[in-house]
Amino acid sequence: MTQATSKFDRAFLRLQTVAKNGPTVASEPIEAADYDWNAPCSFTSAQLDKIERLSARAAACIAGKLGEQLHEEIQLSTVPLSQHYAGRLALSEGGADSYHFSVMREDREQCGLVVIPGQLARRWVGKALGDSETASDSEREFSPLESALMRDVVVAVVEVLSGEYRAVGGGGLQCGRQVSAEDALPEARDEDEYCMLVFRVGEGDDKAVLSFVLASEVLSEVAGCGITSKPGDKPSEDSRDNLLACIDQASVTAGVSLMTIELSLRQVMNLEVGDVLISDVCVGQPLELLVGGGVVFSGHPVSCDGRYALQIAT
Repeated sequence: MTQATSKFDRAFLRLQTVAKNGPTVASEPIEAADYDWNAPCSFTSAQLDKIERLSARAAACIAGKLGEQLHEEIQLSTVPLSQHYAGRLALSEGGADSYHFSVMREDREQCGLVVIPGQLARRWVGKALGDSETASDSEREFSPLESALMRDVVVAVVEVLSGEYRAVGGGGLQCGRQVSAEDALPEARDEDEYCMLVFRVGEGDDKAVLSFVLASEVLSEVAGCGITSKPGDKPSEDSRDNLLACIDQASVTAGVSLMTIELSLRQVMNLEVGDVLISDVCVGQPLELLVGGGVVFSGHPVSCDGRYALQIAT
């Protein structure tokens, strides 16, 4: 804008805004929880519930299988699923005293790990051998026989989990070789997403856990993120659920409308750097969330970890 017209236009727009909206309303501070940018959110709450139910069923079956192999009653309880980027997975927090076995798909592509703390592994091997001293000896390495027994236990556990996955339409899983914590996921990129399924063994011992670290795409197969059966294989109710699950994953573009303003072509042509445009939205009014050009929610702008964010209000 030229200097002459700029003052007139700005004064006109201010008067128009005040006449329409009345006095400016002071905005109230809004508290919003910071979003954790360090962890992915691959699943909806409904999908997480489905995974949790699957984990509970798997825990009971794995406990039964371990009980057969170790000749004692085993109790397993689930821990809420956690999601991680590969670059932030702390697989070596327990130091060298833990055992890692790769988990692979049926095509032999690695898709995760089984992690067992050393103390728990020695206890299980001792039970299998009827040797109570193995569990207390934290310095001695496993003999070939003990290593074979440990692998047999892991293979059985993975087979049980694989059976649970197959029952709900997922792919099969297999136990691979024993690996080190440093070379546990050799093909993973830092941004690859993984989920950790943790089963606590017994009660009151946070270190006695059996952990599965699985690629998020593996769990998506059993979380209802896609259709895994052919048409006609399932009742219409299941087909509808599968269709809705696919729709849930469809990508849409959402935009936040800060303001709308009408300008004459002359005003637009005369805009210069530093000019101020006053909207018809008062400070403190909610902003609109648009999907496909339609308003779906309204909310308030907030700051989240140094980024702009929108807290949904209505």
